[in-house]
Amino acid sequence: MGRLSFFLIAGRRTIRIGIDPRILGALATIVFAVLTGFGIFSFRTAQKALDIKRLASLKSENQILRSRISRLANDLEEIKVLLADIYKTDQSIRLTYGIELISGDLKSPGIGGKPDVEMREVGEVVKEVDRLLAAAKFERESFEEINKHLINKFKILAHTPSIMPVNGILTSGFGPRLDPFTGRMRFHEGQDIAAPPGTPIVAPANGVVTVVKRKKGYGLTIEIDHGYGIKTRYAHCMAAKVSSGMRVKRGDVIGMVGNSGRATGPHLHYEVHISGKKVNPLNYIIRHEVVVD
Repeated sequence: MGRLSFFLIAGRRTIRIGIDPRILGALATIVFAVLTGFGIFSFRTAQKALDIKRLASLKSENQILRSRISRLANDLEEIKVLLADIYKTDQSIRLTYGIELISGDLKSPGIGGKPDVEMREVGEVVKEVDRLLAAAKFERESFEEINKHLINKFKILAHTPSIMPVNGILTSGFGPRLDPFTGRMRFHEGQDIAAPPGTPIVAPANGVVTVVKRKKGYGLTIEIDHGYGIKTRYAHCMAAKVSSGMRVKRGDVIGMVGNSGRATGPHLHYEVHISGKKVNPLNYIIRHEVVVD
């Protein structure tokens, strides 16, 4: 291969320089290698700097996440304590009102010590959240059950006789007694309450008036069906303030004391029937004074 010639002109002089092409190729190769190496070095240096920056950012994010997990773990402990208190209240209410106690594995969430965030994985925190959420849902269902039970219980209480039907003096009680007309022993099926004629008679509980008529021996009689197998009877009335089919509430005036029928004087003959059986009315009088609405 021929040599490459380069001419340098310096003033009037011309200098000819001959260079072997192989030397020129070698120089070009060296220059390319140097530039390539410098490029690779620069890229790796920039990449390392970027990695360091990313690592610092990840460390910062990790610290923030660890702080949040720590707060979340502490919040979970507080929630566990609150749920434990709710569970105790739940059981207490059930015991008080005779509702079946909670049983099974899903009861009160356990109360542990402060969690060690260093050893705690995010997955464990998520599992704890799921468990507490399940416990909270269980308690919500439990309180819904309690609420339904109490609503029904209060409804029954509202329909259960619990007050004196009239202001007066208790005289002949429930049980065997001498019949004032025959002088013979006879079972008295109610409670007599002596009061002046015209004294208001009130309903001792919520219910529906089923009877307003005169009956042999009882005179003018009023009967109320309170539901749940409970009925009451009021005999010897002077007058009725209600009619059959009317709904009444505890304390509503239903009639006036009199001495109609087989009576020796003005008084109310009061009966309580439970599931068709006559029982002692005094067992259904909690309050002995009458408040007339």
